[in-house]
Parts: sequence; C-alpha cells; structure tokens
Amino acid sequence: MIIKHTISGRLNLLMLVSLFIITILSIMIMNNLVGKFYQAEALKRQSHKIENTAIIIHNLQLERGLSSGYLGSNGTIFRFDVINQRILTNRSMRNRKDMEKSYNSYNQILQSKLTTLRKEVDSLSVTPVDAFDAYTKLISEMRSDYLKQVLTVSHFQMRNQLQSYTNLMATKEALGQLRAGMTAMTAKHAIDQELFLRISYAKSEYDVAESRFLVMADPVYIEHYKAAKRYDEYMRMLQTINMFLVHPNQQDLLESKSWFTMATKSIDKIVHIENEYFIKFNTISEGELSTARMGLIYGILLFILIIGFMLLFWKKIVASIDKNIKLLDEYKNAVDRSSIVSKTTPSGIITYVNDQFCEIAGYSREELIGKHHSIVRHSDMPQE
Repeated sequence: MIIKHTISGRLNLLMLVSLFIITILSIMIMNNLVGKFYQAEALKRQSHKIENTAIIIHNLQLERGLSSGYLGSNGTIFRFDVINQRILTNRSMRNRKDMEKSYNSYNQILQSKLTTLRKEVDSLSVTPVDAFDAYTKLISEMRSDYLKQVLTVSHFQMRNQLQSYTNLMATKEALGQLRAGMTAMTAKHAIDQELFLRISYAKSEYDVAESRFLVMADPVYIEHYKAAKRYDEYMRMLQTINMFLVHPNQQDLLESKSWFTMATKSIDKIVHIENEYFIKFNTISEGELSTARMGLIYGILLFILIIGFMLLFWKKIVASIDKNIKLLDEYKNAVDRSSIVSKTTPSGIITYVNDQFCEIAGYSREELIGKHHSIVRHSDMPQE
C-alpha cells in the first residue's frame, strides 16, 4: 500500500504539473486568438463606418448641387428635388446612430450645421457661392473624419485599398464641385466670378486627384475607371466643363437641369467603382473575422480535447497501477504463505521478513527489522 501511495502521489503530481503548464499555454494562445477576433470585429466596424461616411458625403454632394441650382434660379427650379434629396441625406445620417457615442455626438454637430444652412437656403438668404462654400466645408469635415478612420486601420491590405480609394473620393468630390458650381451658374444665367473661380479650382483638383488615382489604384479599378470615362455622357460632361471654362459667357446655351442630370449620371459611374471598393473592404473584413472566429473555435476545441485526453490517460494509468499493485500484493501473499522470505540492504541490514521467517528465526518482525542479519543464526551453527 505504501508503494501504491508513493507511485500514485508522484503520478498525480506529474499530471497536475502537466495540466498546469498546458492550461497556462492554452490561456496564452487563447488570449492571442481572442485578441485577433476583437481586431477582426473592429476592422469590420471600421469598414461599415467608412462606407457610411462615404454615403453621407455622396448625399451631401447631391444636396449641394441641387441647393446651388435652387439658389441660382432664385427658388424657381430644383425645389422638390432639394426636398427629396434632404430626405435621403437625413436617412444616411440616421444610420450613424448605431455607432459609438462619439459618432453620435459628431453627427449631432453636423446635423445642427446642416439644419442652419438649409434654413438659409429655404429663405434665399444665402448666395449660391456662400451655400456652395458651406456645403463644401461640411463635406471637407466628413472627409477629414474619413481620414481619421483610415489611420486607425491596422490591416495592411485594407489600409492600402483605403489609400487608393482616398484618391477616388477626391476625384468624385472635385466632380461634385464642378456639378454644383456649373448648376448654379447655368440656373442664374449670369457670370458669377466667385463661382467661376471655384469651378476652375475644382477642375484643377479633379486633374490632380485623377492622376494620383491612376498611379496608386489596382489595375482592375483603373480599368473600370477608364471604362467609365468612355461612356458618352461622361465624355460629354468633360467636354462641357472644358468648354465652360474657356467660354463662361455661353452658359445660357446649357440648361441647368439637363446639365445636373448629365453630370449626376456621369458621377454615378464613379459611384459604381466606389461600391466595388466597399465590397472589397467588406470582403477583407469578413474574411478576417471568419478566420479569427474559426481560429478561436478550433483553439477551444483543441484545448478541450487535450485536457480530455490527459484526464482519460490519467484515469487509465491510475487504473493500470492499481491493477498491477493488486497483482503484486497477491503474488507477495502467495510467496509469504509458501516461502521463507527476507530482504536486506547491501550492508546486511534487514528491511523485510515474512511470518515464516520470523517463526523459524524465533524473533518477532519488530525485533528483526533494522537489525543486522547476523542476529539470525541456525541453532546448529556456532555463535560468534
């Protein structure tokens, strides 16, 4: 029984130490997997925020163009178009309510500025160029918010795609300014020097942003962009812009609503490419989240399997030891009953004797254990 307790104790200690080490390593690995999972979730939220920001910017760009035309015509055209577009803008801004409190706060500030601007537009108390500048400033703030979001993205591929998309966003914003400025001028039927300067500046911004996009974007996006520019309406839009910059006094030849419709259809080609970026962003974030989720699940299952295997192994080893010790005890008892048995150390100190040995020697077990074997002599042998 002493042997059993000794072996079992050592085995238990060994297994407990092994389980402790495995548990610590598993906790470290699981902590890493959980961290990757949270990073993937954060990447997905960032992707949704960026897409939502781009949608708000798109709606503000449309509202800027329609409001510029409404003010340029002194309220005679675009009235219902402005109202309908405001509904779409408000809807896209309401989608931010599901985001963090900081975004809700930012959204409230933006909404407050936009409400004030809309009241001025409705009352015709603001000039087309001032409304143009106010909307452009709001859009610029939204673009700055977008850039802040990009800086928080740690995923290498995602960040590269976002940097490429930034140039497309700038290209689209320049086209939006051209649309708004020329809509106001054609609705006003008069040359506005301030608006003309903004149109000229927007054309320069468009050329720079486009060249940067064509340098940095992936070939597939470049090909789609070039395909968009080959559309008849897009080519007519660029021709109209160039003609307008050379001959601004011919704005009466261009009808405001027709221009706005043509420009919007052309910009929608850019929006299609924009949507391809969003699909790419979501694909990357969903892929990272799926990989992290599966890694976490596999990690948990592997930990459970290892612990289960060790506990099962532990149980089988203990059962095997118990069985072998029981067999040894049975063998020992059989030997004790049929043989005279004793055991000594190399120096002759008695460590074990059975009952038969004690009976023949004439000593009790307590008298023999720990004594030198010379204490035992046959009765026929001479004493020392």
